[in-house]
Amino acid sequence: MRWWWRLTGRRCDPYGRDSWLAGLHQTRGGTGDAWLARFADEGLAHPPSRNDGLMPDLTLLAGPDFDPSGLAPQVADFYQHSASFTMDVWSQWSQLAGPVGGLVTGLFGRRLKQLALPIEPLAVSRGLTSTIRLVDDPDTGRPGAAWLRTVALDGSTVFSGFYRVDRLPSSSQPHVWVTFPLKQGNLQVSLRPELGADGSLLLTSESRRFAQAGAYVTVRFGDR
Repeated sequence: MRWWWRLTGRRCDPYGRDSWLAGLHQTRGGTGDAWLARFADEGLAHPPSRNDGLMPDLTLLAGPDFDPSGLAPQVADFYQHSASFTMDVWSQWSQLAGPVGGLVTGLFGRRLKQLALPIEPLAVSRGLTSTIRLVDDPDTGRPGAAWLRTVALDGSTVFSGFYRVDRLPSSSQPHVWVTFPLKQGNLQVSLRPELGADGSLLLTSESRRFAQAGAYVTVRFGDR
């Protein structure tokens, strides 16, 4: 799979002209939340607290295309104190997407302990566990929050993501940025915030153009 990305992708410089693509990654052999354990050993991951949230303040998302003052108080409370919430989950895949999701989970998700999406609805019948850890990212100097989700039924990892606020080179509007560390690389998703008519927060990433809101996979080959 790494060679497929190398053949079909473009070369980038995350510590130079493409600094917006700098992000957390697993060391060789690392899976799941090993990246977080490494930062905890270095004193960069704070102990969990029920007062922690994915974002310290939603005003960080204020920009020319988004005014967070219109958000419902419950939405702001969730993002700023995510660790104090519990969530019930029910998943249902369409007949077309289900086999693809099962293939991704079976071949990569469970082995890497990352993005192992539940396929069967009963797999999440007992819910998902949720842990928030504040992290100081040494790669970018931008702090964020790790969100770890596991299936309560069997303890299997669903995802281990790092949430922060950042900007794309093509926009002055702050975006929600989620990084999923992978072996010698990562999956990064930039999400553009939008205000719903009822005070809800909509996060979208439908663009298909480079350097705009979307999903990006970075793969390391030595120092490239």
